[in-house]
Amino acid sequence: MGTRMAATELAQAEPEPAAGGGPRPLPRAAREPYPLALATQALSIFALLGASVGLFIGSITRMSTDTFASYLANNDAAQGLRVRLFLFLAVGALVGTLPPLVLLVWKKRRILPALLRAGEISWPLCLIGVLRFLFSAEPWHGHPLTFLIGLSVVVLVLERALRRSQRALPERLTAWLAAKLSLRPALARWLPLCVVLLGSAWYAFYFSHYTILNHRRLGTMGYDLGINVNWAYNALHGEFGRNTVVFGNGADSANYFGVHAVLAMFTWLPFFALKPDGEFFLIFQAIGAGFAATSLYLFASTQMPRWSAVVVAYAYLFFAPLHGPNFYDFHELMPPLFLHFLLYWALAVRKSWLVALLVPMIWTYREDLTIGLVVLGFFLLVTGTRPKAGIAIALSSLLWFVCMKLVIMPRLWSGWFDTIYSGLQAGQRGYVTVLITILTNPAYFLTTLLEEGKLIYFLHFFTPLVFLPARRWSLLMLALPGFAFSLITTQYWPTLSIAFQYTCHAIPYVFAATVLMLGVLGRGEEGALRRRAVLGAMVLGTLAHSYVFGAVLQHETFVGGFRQINFEMSEEDKLRYATLKRLIAMIPPEASVAATEMEVPHIAARRSAFTLKDGDSDAEYVLVNSQHLGVGRSHESLRFMMNREPYRLLAQGDNLYLFRRGPITRETKDALARMSVRSPFKAAD
Repeated sequence: MGTRMAATELAQAEPEPAAGGGPRPLPRAAREPYPLALATQALSIFALLGASVGLFIGSITRMSTDTFASYLANNDAAQGLRVRLFLFLAVGALVGTLPPLVLLVWKKRRILPALLRAGEISWPLCLIGVLRFLFSAEPWHGHPLTFLIGLSVVVLVLERALRRSQRALPERLTAWLAAKLSLRPALARWLPLCVVLLGSAWYAFYFSHYTILNHRRLGTMGYDLGINVNWAYNALHGEFGRNTVVFGNGADSANYFGVHAVLAMFTWLPFFALKPDGEFFLIFQAIGAGFAATSLYLFASTQMPRWSAVVVAYAYLFFAPLHGPNFYDFHELMPPLFLHFLLYWALAVRKSWLVALLVPMIWTYREDLTIGLVVLGFFLLVTGTRPKAGIAIALSSLLWFVCMKLVIMPRLWSGWFDTIYSGLQAGQRGYVTVLITILTNPAYFLTTLLEEGKLIYFLHFFTPLVFLPARRWSLLMLALPGFAFSLITTQYWPTLSIAFQYTCHAIPYVFAATVLMLGVLGRGEEGALRRRAVLGAMVLGTLAHSYVFGAVLQHETFVGGFRQINFEMSEEDKLRYATLKRLIAMIPPEASVAATEMEVPHIAARRSAFTLKDGDSDAEYVLVNSQHLGVGRSHESLRFMMNREPYRLLAQGDNLYLFRRGPITRETKDALARMSVRSPFKAAD
């Protein structure tokens, strides 16, 4: 029962004043009964608040991080510790109940409306007790479904609690706060944008720094950073489709534009020429992803007040599904995030010339980005938002996709990407057969969707955002196209992990739907109240989710790509990197090099660079890290090359070995023996 209704009932129960000014006493039988139910409601809220605070204090003061994590995972806390934790909860409930109970006894029913209002205002604070549970990286990082379902319940409850709390706030207080927080017009216009720009710059610096650190710790790989370095180097020297990291010895008869039609590469080649190595791509990627928050802010500010748009922009910056791919080498899907949000802004403010420019620009980053644009165009059409623009975007994007993906690219290279949908292909390869299966056998398609891993992936996106993209069918349709590269796949686990680049297909559309839903919630009599409530829940959801799975709030459990990321560079790491640079300096720039997978990005800026992971090559130099020989076919490839022709050891150190084609020595044989490789060639004197 709401505060207003309770106050009305209590007013009706009060006796009328007598002629002398005092209350006229009523006969005992005529008096209204004491509102016991309302009093119980008020006391229950304060008891819950006290118990929640007590549980939070008890878990913080009595349980270390490791003990608490083990307790959550295994329920293995000692009985005495459990009792103490329960006592904190019980005492908290008692402490929370006593003051309002004393007031009720002292002031009687006159104080009840105030207590009910205070209870309503306090509803969000009743969730304090779950904060320690939500902000525990262990064990939830290894048990994501439990965490995500729990967080889903919390954010949805918090949204409702914040609505009730705001309704109960005195109007004088809210008016006073609004007056105190108001800014001068110029400051109110530009300060939010400056706050977002600072956040974007922080993201670009933070992720540039730590991804470069990861690169120098040999945490990047030939697939995919080495691929992009070698491709850009060859393109810079006029061989636009040559990529030896991908095609190996067959690079001269293949064309990398058959793998991905990244025509946008020509726009970043001048910058790559200034810093032709892997670190350029890591910086470029972090800048593109970071400043996408600024273009998202511009779009969001067309649908809601500027400070609300700031919250959305920062939710994006802390969004864990963005962090994983940022640490997984370089992928063409991240830089155009800025263009996606700028396109939505251009559509919102009806800048048709900018829309016509941005759509083809997004095409050039990858051919599969057109799928999302087709759905975006259809959304603009069926919702009546921009029907003509929607038709143009959908048809032109579909035409580009058909021409590039189904006509031009197959002539340049026969790829394997369609095999990630093999469960829907019924024995016949290709994307068309996947579509046929979905349309003609939806029951079977549904069975492939109902998997725990796919539910977890879905919740990773929707839970932190309080399920805003799923609250309207049209918005859900807009949010789903990116999931065509994840939820529909059947036999390729990286597409269902937020540690890989496939999340970037969905991120722009999920945030677009989120912004539009916030715009819908902001309409009407209580629009501002509803918007603030859901934004408050989004803040908690994003921060808790980012703490467990993201790369910013804690560094103990974060995973990017195939491995957990280490955010520190030890003395051993520094020595190894110095040795690597020393060995690479011994290789002539024009020489061909084969290397173990994690060393490939460091030697890929040359015409011919090969990864031992995929097989042997005819490289003149071989760079080996003995600790990385277990990756793919690296050990087998090294053995084959060393048995096919002699390679001489040039230098070694910190598990790194550099060989050059030529007569071998006794030191060469000893080095190969340490890697379990025998050479049939005799050592030179």
